Amino acid sequence: MNAIMASLKKSLKVFFRDRAIVGSSIMIPAVFLILLPLMLYQDVPAEVISGLKGALTVSMITLLIMSACIGNLAGSIAADAERGLYAKLLSMPVKAWHEGFGRVLSVWFFCLVASGIMVCLGLGTGATFTGGLYELLGCLFLGLAIAMSSIGMGLIISAFVKGESAATHIGVGVSMLIFFASIAMPYWTVPSFLQVFSRINPISAANNMIVFLLEGEAYIGYNPFNLVEVSVVILLSLGIFVAGLLAYSKFCWKNR
Repeated sequence: MNAIMASLKKSLKVFFRDRAIVGSSIMIPAVFLILLPLMLYQDVPAEVISGLKGALTVSMITLLIMSACIGNLAGSIAADAERGLYAKLLSMPVKAWHEGFGRVLSVWFFCLVASGIMVCLGLGTGATFTGGLYELLGCLFLGLAIAMSSIGMGLIISAFVKGESAATHIGVGVSMLIFFASIAMPYWTVPSFLQVFSRINPISAANNMIVFLLEGEAYIGYNPFNLVEVSVVILLSLGIFVAGLLAYSKFCWKNR
């Protein structure tokens, strides 16, 4: 437990003190959230703008989570490796999964705080959300699934990519690829193969489910709550997360 708490505290300090992390994770989605409605919603009927802003807020939170959990997490692990942290830990009675789980908790906490900021910003710019307690609990569960998938990807990248810059840029590239391929554009406007990708990728599938819960089917274009897609979100999110922890525990500590 002491190792987990020490890793948690250290990682939280890194995430909240590093301007690059705060800027890439929070400021970029916040700027998109403010500017995109000004550029894209000029000819949109007034009665649907608030719902569109709500859906956009959800998408920006997903982008925020991916940026923090894939790019920044991988970069911070690579930076610690370059500083010789793992060489020191190998000589101490610290288990790899304890240190890794502390990192995971810190990223979850950072994403929770940052997502709260984005929700407040979305509400301040005119976004509206529908639904009650059960919908909110569903959104929290789906947000956790997005974070688990993203953290797993970040840990896998950190296990095989050496160098802070390389790991961060690969993580950011993966985040942008997922975002623009399956989240940025409305579902009904993209080619059929991207629609398939949107529904089997646990991050975009969970994002679509959150929008469905908070805004309704009209803002997604289909009902994502079916056995196949719910199973995909749960099983793939858990699988990617576990694979990331295993890769991190085995390769980061072994090779560094």
